[in-house]
Amino acid sequence: MTIFISYAREDRVFASQISNKLDDAGVEHWIDTKSIKPGQDWKREISIGLRSASHILLLISENSISKRGYVQREIKEALEFLKEVPTGDVFIIPVRLEPCEPHDLELRDLNWFDLFPDINRGIFNLIGYLKTLSAPAELEIDKDIAGSPRPRGTVLAPYKAFSEVVRVFFAQFPKTFLGSSPYSFYLTVRTQDEGVQLPPSIAEKFPETVSFVIQNQYEDLLVNNDELRVSLWFYGEKSTVIVPIKSLLHIASPELGFTINHDDSIGGPLHHILEGHKRRISELETRVRSLST
Repeated sequence: MTIFISYAREDRVFASQISNKLDDAGVEHWIDTKSIKPGQDWKREISIGLRSASHILLLISENSISKRGYVQREIKEALEFLKEVPTGDVFIIPVRLEPCEPHDLELRDLNWFDLFPDINRGIFNLIGYLKTLSAPAELEIDKDIAGSPRPRGTVLAPYKAFSEVVRVFFAQFPKTFLGSSPYSFYLTVRTQDEGVQLPPSIAEKFPETVSFVIQNQYEDLLVNNDELRVSLWFYGEKSTVIVPIKSLLHIASPELGFTINHDDSIGGPLHHILEGHKRRISELETRVRSLST
C-alpha cells in the first residue's frame, strides 16, 4: 500500500505533519517534499507517484478548492484514475482540513474525512483508518455451522473459548499506559462472582454488574486464560482490579463501534475487530515511546 498525498502549497505544513505521522506509523506514502530528488522532473515524478499509488489523500481546504494551479491538475488526474477503480473500492480519500466543500461533483459523492477541529486527533484517527485498508480482505461466509444466515464480510472466529479472545485482545495493550487516547474500552463484569475483586465502594454501588473503562490511566495490565488484572484509579485512588474471565460479560468500545460478547464470541463471527484493534494499539505504543524519550 502506498498513499499519495495531494495538497495545495499553502497547506504544506499540514501535509508535512501528516507525512511525519505516517512515517512514525510505518505507512508507506508519497509526498513531493520527500519523494522527489533534486534534479528530477517534478511534473513527471508527480504523475508517476499518482499512477503507482494504491490510495490518494486529497487534502481539501479553501486553498485547494479555490486556487488555480497544479493541485487542480492532481485532483482531475486522480478523478480520471477513479474511473478505472472497481465500484465500491476505496481509492480517493478527501481529507478536509477545515469546513469547506469541493467543487468537483465526483468528490462530493465520496465520504469525507475531517481533521478538524482537533488536528492531532484527526490525524491519529486517519492513520488508524488507512491501516485498515491494508488488511487482508475478509472471507465471505453466508451461513454459520447451523445453516443460519450470516452477514457477508464476516469471518468465523478461530477461537475455541472467550478466554482466548480476551487474552489475544488485551495482548495488544501496553502493560502500562499513562497517556491520552481517543479510544475507550468498557469491561462489564458480574460484580458478586467469586474471585472478582473491586474497591468496596464500587462493589457496594453496583451489586449486580459494573462497567469500568480502560483508556488513559492504567498500570500493570495482566491477562491470561483465567483472569484479568489491572490497576485503575477510582475517585482519585489507585486500586487493583481482578476479574475472572468467566465473570467478564463483554468488551465494548463506543468510539470504534463494537461489542465482543462472552457467549457470542465462542465459535461465532468476530469480524476484523482484533486485527483492527492491534493496529490502533500500535499507534498508542508509538505515542508512549515518544513521550518517554
